[in-house]
Amino acid sequence: MNKTTVTEIGGFAIPQNTHEDSDATIKITEITDGNIALWHEVFGDDESTIRNIVEGLKKSAKCFCAYSENKPVAQAITIPLDYDGLKGLYVYAVATKAEFRMRGYMRRILDSVREYATERILDFLIILPSDDKLRESYE
Repeated sequence: MNKTTVTEIGGFAIPQNTHEDSDATIKITEITDGNIALWHEVFGDDESTIRNIVEGLKKSAKCFCAYSENKPVAQAITIPLDYDGLKGLYVYAVATKAEFRMRGYMRRILDSVREYATERILDFLIILPSDDKLRESYE
């Protein structure tokens, strides 16, 4: 069963979908060490490279993250973009720990990203899946 709760983060009231049958909580946060570790685990990128990327994003990026037992298990980082007078978000570093896949966490995260963008009247969202199998799952 779905229900909506509101969490205030950084002065923004963010409606969030929660599921009574799930132990994960979706939050919008800054990028943390836990998110860097999840990024490294899922994609295999060097942690120092990830930290360099994150340092450049620190002021503008938001991390939509599912937590289980206070640890990140799935995430999507959003980066604000302006293009030809339009405002949007690039959805980046979309990752789920292997043992938490196929439980709907990423669907819930992406639903939260869409809701966030809609509330802010953004013009577009961009996500670039790394392969065709992932591309099909986002259609």
